[in-house]
This record gives sequence, C-alpha cells and structure tokens, in this order.
Amino acid sequence: MMTILRNLLYDKAYSLFCILGTALTFILVTSLLQIVFMLGSNYPPDIHADRVISLGTFSDIDGRNVGGLQHWEIDLLLGHIKEHEAVALRSSDIGNVLVNDKNYLVGMAFVNAGFWKVYGFNFLAGGAVTEDDYRDRKHYAIINKKLSNKLFHTTYSVGQKLEYYGVEVEIKGVVDDVSPLATPTGYSEMWMPGFVNNRISAVDILFPTRMDMSRAKEMVSHAVQQTFAQRNVQVQVSADKLFTTRESKLQKVGGERGVGGSVGVLLFILLLIPAVNIVTLAMSNTRGKLKEIAVRRAFGASRFSAFLDIMAGNLVLVLIGVFLGVALVKPTYYLIQHTVLQNPFLEGVSLIPNIDAIVIVLFILPLMLLFLLMFGGIPAYRAARQNIATILKGGMS
Repeated sequence: MMTILRNLLYDKAYSLFCILGTALTFILVTSLLQIVFMLGSNYPPDIHADRVISLGTFSDIDGRNVGGLQHWEIDLLLGHIKEHEAVALRSSDIGNVLVNDKNYLVGMAFVNAGFWKVYGFNFLAGGAVTEDDYRDRKHYAIINKKLSNKLFHTTYSVGQKLEYYGVEVEIKGVVDDVSPLATPTGYSEMWMPGFVNNRISAVDILFPTRMDMSRAKEMVSHAVQQTFAQRNVQVQVSADKLFTTRESKLQKVGGERGVGGSVGVLLFILLLIPAVNIVTLAMSNTRGKLKEIAVRRAFGASRFSAFLDIMAGNLVLVLIGVFLGVALVKPTYYLIQHTVLQNPFLEGVSLIPNIDAIVIVLFILPLMLLFLLMFGGIPAYRAARQNIATILKGGMS
C-alpha cells in the first residue's frame, strides 16, 4: 500500500489529471443515467407511471384541435371506465400571492383531490387535500419546502395564510422538493384546488395493478369518443395513440428504443474519449517505471505481481475520481442552473435532486470497472509483458 501511495504522490500531475478526468467523465455519465432513470421508471412523485394514462388535447377527424375535456365531462368519461383507482385533474399557471403585504411570483398548479392519490409526494408536514375538503370548497393549498421557507421562513408552515387575488388560502400541507423533470406539474411550487380556476389541461387516470394496460387503453379510447360525441364531435383517438405517463415521457426523448440507443452511444463517447487520453498518458507514465518493474522482476517478482501493482495504483485513482464525480453531480447541476439556465423557479431546487442507489450499484460501479480496465489494464498488461533484459539494457520490447 505504501508503494502505491508513494508512486501516486511521486507524479502528482499525472495523478491529478487522472482523478479530475475520471471525475468529469462520471459527472456526465451519472447525470445522464440518473435522468434516464427518472424518465424511464416509476420515479417519485410519478410512482404509478406505468399504470396512469394521461389525456391532453384532441383533434377531430379533419385534424382540427378541439381542445381537452371539461370539468362537466369528467363524470361522463368515467361512466365508461369502470375499473380505475383514481383520477387526477390538473392545470398549471404562474400567479401572485400576497404574504405579509409582500407579493411573490409563484409557479402554481390547480388540481383535484384525486391528484394526491395518483401522485406520491412526500409530505413533510400536514397532509393532502381530501375529497371532503374539495366538496366543501375549502381554500387549502399544498406548497413545497422551498416555497414554505421562502414565504414563511420554516418548513412547518401548516396553518399559515396567504392571499391569492383577494382570496384567503390556508396552507394544509408541505411536500418535499422534487425535480421539475419528475413531477407532472413541472415548475409548480404551490398546488391549489381546481375549482379556483376551473380549467383542465390534463386528465390522468390511474388503473389497478391487475389491469392489462392494452385493455385500459381500449377502454379510455372508447370513453373519450363517447364523451366528445355528446358535443357532436368525432375525435381521432385510438388505443395505440394513448400512452401511460411513463411512455409519454419516453416519447418526448425518442421512445424507449430511441432512449436506449442514444444512451448507449452517449455512454460510449463519454467513456471512450477520456479513456483514450488517459490511456495514452498512463502508458507514458508507466514507461518511466519500466526499469523499476524490471529490477523487481529480476529479483523474483512475477509478471502477475507487476501487473497487480500497476492496476492497484490505477484503481486508487479511478475510485477517487468516480466518488468525487458522483459527489459533485448535484453541485455541478446547481451551478449550471444558476449561471446558465437562470430560471427563477429553479432557485433552491436541483434538476437532479439525488443520485439513486440503484443507479450507482447497477450502472456506475460496472462502468467504473470498465473504465479501470480501459485505462488501467492496457498499460499494466503492456508493462508486465516487457522483456526484462531488454529494459535493463535501456530498450523496450
């Protein structure tokens, strides 16, 4: 171990280059994989992404946009969909709220009580708006931790009041911050009852776990057609054009196959380019140690032990670089958001809030071993197979 540390400290520039090169590579790799994981799985709060069919706007048979569903059409729609667990109605906007005579611009969503059954937000204080609250037209709001701290200087702001265009609203719950990439209402910081603005931009229908989603899509397709028929409008909607929320997210980035292919290509590029540079430098660095290796082998050390010595040194550099890279993903994205994107609704919230353990165990660690083999294994193998006599005479085989 002391030999490894001595070698690493002997060539500080090489060690630093390898660590920083590996760290930068794994910042990019980890970011890519975490975003794909968020889009391609039942990632909170979209915990039922593969069982929710989302409805937006529709076109008639002539291709004209006929809008989406209205509040008074929801019961008619659900009358044709017998097997469902919950329905979320939502729309998003930006509005002003008044707290202590001070105005704040807030990203808002207007939702029904079913929204909190379809989506799994983590409540830090209080609880969700219920069907009874909605029926009694209680002006309750749910806000996220970031907004709670901004408006009331505490996470536990349940019971506090604010004013929304002349209407007094009470905070009923505070949810943990989530990435705008993961929530269906994007940059929303505050969720209010849908009857406040009476608009719907999307309808999300949650189906039971036992439900075959192909059958669910057929049911929803028929229900939408029957609902619009009450307006004397024929809409273009077929089961193969309806998607779960997971499928919808993947469609936006090229579909499941497209994501898989694109991610594979990007990972190859992200790993190959720095690996080639580091391999070249590592071979040059190892070449300077050939005489030392040759002397050790002349005194009885095996090729395998020489190989392990070089690999061990490279392993230490890779481990430091990988763990540094993973640790810097969130700060790096936070810096990019506030220097490049400069979106006020991202203030205090990261697009990548956490790195999930499953991403590290199933993807990052295997890629770390691959990276080690690419830039550590090649120089170690070439050094170990050199002819001792040739090296001691000042040459290379």
